Amino acid sequence: LSPVDPAGRYTQEVPQYQGMKIWDANSVIVEDLKKSGHLIFHSQITHSYPHNPRSKTPLIFRATPQWFIRMDEPHFPLRKKALEAVEKNIQFVPEWGRQRLQAMIQNTPDWCLSRQRIWGVPIPVFYCTQCEEPLVNEEIMNRVADSFEKDNKGIEAFHETPTDQYTKGFSCTKCGSKEFRKSQDILDVWFDSGVCHTAVQQTRKDLGFPADIYLEGSDQHRGWFQTSLLSSIAAYEQPPFRALITHGFVNDSEGYKMSKSRGNVISPSDVIKKYGAEILRLWVAYEDYGQDVSISEEMFQRITETYRRFRNTIRFMLGNLKDFDFSKHAVPYDRMTSVDQWALFQLNQLILKIRKAFDNYDFYKSYHALNHYFTVTLSSFYLDILKDRLYTAKTEGLPRRSAQTVIFLQLKNLLPLMAPILSFLSEEAYKYLQDPDKKESIFLLPFPEPQEEWDNLKLDERFQELLKLRAEVSKKLEELRKNKTIGSSLEAQVQITVPEHLVQSIQDLKVNLEELFIVSKVTLSPGEKEDILVKKAEGEKCVRCWNYHVEVNKSSQWPGLCPKCIEALS
Repeated sequence: LSPVDPAGRYTQEVPQYQGMKIWDANSVIVEDLKKSGHLIFHSQITHSYPHNPRSKTPLIFRATPQWFIRMDEPHFPLRKKALEAVEKNIQFVPEWGRQRLQAMIQNTPDWCLSRQRIWGVPIPVFYCTQCEEPLVNEEIMNRVADSFEKDNKGIEAFHETPTDQYTKGFSCTKCGSKEFRKSQDILDVWFDSGVCHTAVQQTRKDLGFPADIYLEGSDQHRGWFQTSLLSSIAAYEQPPFRALITHGFVNDSEGYKMSKSRGNVISPSDVIKKYGAEILRLWVAYEDYGQDVSISEEMFQRITETYRRFRNTIRFMLGNLKDFDFSKHAVPYDRMTSVDQWALFQLNQLILKIRKAFDNYDFYKSYHALNHYFTVTLSSFYLDILKDRLYTAKTEGLPRRSAQTVIFLQLKNLLPLMAPILSFLSEEAYKYLQDPDKKESIFLLPFPEPQEEWDNLKLDERFQELLKLRAEVSKKLEELRKNKTIGSSLEAQVQITVPEHLVQSIQDLKVNLEELFIVSKVTLSPGEKEDILVKKAEGEKCVRCWNYHVEVNKSSQWPGLCPKCIEALS
């Protein structure tokens, strides 16, 4: 029952008020109730009531005929099929999106497709002018679609084309009349966007169907995500996407939604002008986009510091390849020092982490893996212990060339790994990398893959023991610095006592412990209990490598130099 017409007047279903606007009829209805004795109480109250946002007038709710997609039709249970697809056929990033979409589909009513608005995609249905029976026919729908495409008129064609051109040859299935009128309803705009899998993917074969991913905000589980899935299941019995990625929203530093009224909007273009596109991309990669994130000037300043660390580390590495030609000087893996082999194992692990992060759309994990690698693995350890070898070892000697080979391989893999995020920095650095297989751009390189030869887990396990020792030695060195016994760690020598099996393991590695601990001398001996003694180094300081050695100044030909530097120079 809907006794109110589109103009807000009562219909013949209530003959005593027929033709009256509902607002005018209210007082008449109250009086009639009084006269009939059916009015128990009457008063006026103030309460919230929905209004038209443009005209500011109160709304009238009417029950009207609409077009629906039934969710639980027995011969095609759309809800059930959609829920099965969500459970079995779609990857969700983050995973909680699965439960959210399931809940939306489980609780959604039949989908109302029709809207009563002036402009939009018309519903290609015609009504008999005699009995109002709808004429729904696939051939007629195709005629409407063809008229849209003809002369690229689009939806205007529906209004310009005479009705009989669409309905020619058809009669009413109820009364037999051949006179029809066009539907005045339009499709729900969510249906318009939801069927882009047909309008776009199915018409452009280069895109493919289903799509690799659909990406939108968390509010779209009720909107585009759901309507795309339902329309595709209904049409093709499969989802329109393989993966569904949900992102959060960007808030200000206090967690408030950005708005002009608050004056807290930070525009991406303003960030680019001040910090550059690299910093904006790096910040985006830094954040877990699956959650709402906060943005602030302080955050961009911190990200800028991270960027500088990347840049300075790459500059150091490139600078130490100035006299290195990979085609001439590269050292084979089996001739490298053990610490260099270990560094390639770490690079292999990084490649695996980043490939996995990219495959799973966990881009923030790739950022944090890169940042940890540059900060901890390279800057704080590997590149730090290489400095003596790079600066003071024999130029053409195996130890130095081994180090340069690994630095080259690190850059050749790190730059492409970074390129999707730090595009400008990677491209700029790649121009300075003397690669015999150089491409015109870093973006023409394949994405790095782990190398089987570098996958030496046993070596890493041995090195983890050494790194524990290094951490203990570093604590002892710091104690000597605090009490002013030493300044630089090169002013110290270390005596280490460890169990026999560990001595043998370290000796098998043939690792340079002085290089590893950055001290002037290390003595390793077996014992039942682990013990580390750090004291001031004996001898004098070499003016070239700054290591302390008892043989400094023993050569009249090479005054002020240690034996290692004399060998390097001679």
